[in-house]
Order: sequence, then structure tokens, then C-alpha cells
Amino acid sequence: MENKQDCVTTNNSKVNKKNEETLIKKKHLEPLEKTILELNEEIKILQKKKKNIKLRAQAEIENIIKKNEIKKKYIKDEQFILFMKKIIPIANQLKNLYKNKKNIEKYNQNTILGIKLIFKTMLNTFFQFKIKQEGKVNELFNKKIHKINQKKNFIDSGQPQYINKIIQNGYSFGDVILSPAIVEVYEK
Repeated sequence: MENKQDCVTTNNSKVNKKNEETLIKKKHLEPLEKTILELNEEIKILQKKKKNIKLRAQAEIENIIKKNEIKKKYIKDEQFILFMKKIIPIANQLKNLYKNKKNIEKYNQNTILGIKLIFKTMLNTFFQFKIKQEGKVNELFNKKIHKINQKKNFIDSGQPQYINKIIQNGYSFGDVILSPAIVEVYEK
């Protein structure tokens, strides 16, 4: 029986030694594991910050691109409007040339037809670029897009005024008045 007890005691002491070693390892490992966990958390936080920085930079680049596109469109529209404001008087002169009876007598028929064709081609081009012709007979007068012919004596009585005659067509591009229509008006 003693042998069995010695064996049990020997086994117990081996188990105790292992437990002691494990406890010692745990005591040494616990601070290390804690440090490792803390470092892993720090790594995760830094990775998130890195990702956020990349996303912010990308968003900033996209915002700059959008702003530049808006600026380009604005500049294009402004240059187009300036160009149209310069070309509209030429179109009006062409129209006056072929409508004027003195010019019809002065120039041969082919020249007048050529001028008329150039004018009509210009108008078609205007319409392709979404330029609207303003001023129609019997249309309600609107001082934003129409201008009363100063040669005629007209007294404003406050009544609604309608277009009686178009002296010169006006043109608009969206909300921008390129050239007001010069008209004669009447009251109903």
C-alpha cells in the first residue's frame, strides 16, 4: 500500500509542479497578453484612421472635380452668351437687308436670296443651341423680354399691353435675355 501512496504522492507532486509552472507562466503571460491585446486594439484604431484619411482624401478630390466641372460649365455658358450677344445684331442686320424694299431693288434677286438663306441658317443654328426667339404678335407685353419702340409715342395707362408689331426679334438663352424684342404695343 505504501507503494500506491508513494505513487499518488509522486503524481500529486508532479501535478502540483505543473500547476505551479502554469501559474508562473500565467503570471508572466498575463501582462504580455494584456500588452498584446492593447497593441492589437491600437492597430485596429490606426487602421480605421488610415481608412478614414483615405476616404476623406478621395471625397475631397471628388468635390474638387465637381466644383471644376461646375466652373467649366459656367465659363462655357458665359462665353456662349457673350458670343451670341455679338452675333445676334448680325442676324438682325441680315434680316433687315432682305426685308428692306430699297435693298431688294438695289441688289439682284440672287444676292437677296443668299442673305435670306444665311439668316434662316443662323436662326436654325440658334434654335439648335436652344436659343428662343422672343416677341410674337398679340402676345402680352413683358418688359423683361420686350422693349417698346421709342419712335412711337405711347402713354402707359396701366392696362395690359399686347404686341401689335415686332420691329426687331428678341432672343433668350434659358433665363438670360440675349437681346430684348423691340415692339409696338396696344391696349385691349
